[in-house]
Amino acid sequence: MDFTGDVIFLVDSSSEVSEEQFKKEKHFVASLAKTLNLRPAKTRGSAITYGRYALVGIEFNDHPNPAMFEQALQGLYPIGYERRMDKALQKSVDMVKVARSYVPKIVVLLTAGRQSSPRNTLPQSVKSLKDHGTSVFVVGIGSRPDSQELRAIVEEPGDVLRVSQFNDFSPSRTRQIARHIVSRTGENNVLLI
Repeated sequence: MDFTGDVIFLVDSSSEVSEEQFKKEKHFVASLAKTLNLRPAKTRGSAITYGRYALVGIEFNDHPNPAMFEQALQGLYPIGYERRMDKALQKSVDMVKVARSYVPKIVVLLTAGRQSSPRNTLPQSVKSLKDHGTSVFVVGIGSRPDSQELRAIVEEPGDVLRVSQFNDFSPSRTRQIARHIVSRTGENNVLLI
C-alpha cells in the first residue's frame, strides 16, 4: 500500500527568513508533498505561513496534485516580524478538525529559529493537535532552532529533523524526511520511492 495522509505544512515566514530562504522552504514543501504521494484520494496537503500571526494559505482539496499545489505555494507571501510557532500550531488545529478521520493526520513545522516570546506556550499549543491524534514533526533549519524547545512539541526526540542550512533541502534529504514521517505514522503506510 502506498502512503495516504492529510499533511499540514507550517512554513516559517518570520522576518529572520529572507525572501530567497522563503522560496527554498516552499520548494522543499512542494517536494515533500510530492514524495508523500500528494494526489486525489491519497495524500492531501495544506499550508500555513507564520510570523507574527499564522495564516492559512492552502486548504485541503484546494490543489489536489503536485503541480497545482506547488503553484499555490509560490503564491504564498511572507508575514514577517517575530516567529510565533505557537500561533501556527494553534491555527493547524482548525485544519485537523476537517482532516479525514481514516488517514494519518500530520503536521510538519519548518523553523529557522526560536519561538519569540512567550516561549512557554509551545507545549500547550501542540496539546490540542495530539488530542486529535495528530503526529507532529519539526524540520529545524540551521543552528538557530533550539532542540530542547522543539522536542517539547514532538512525540519522540527523533521527530525533530535537522538540515544544516536552507541549501540542504536536497532530493535525498527530502526522501529521508519523508521516510521518517511514513515510518512514524503507521504500519499500513509504505513510501514507494
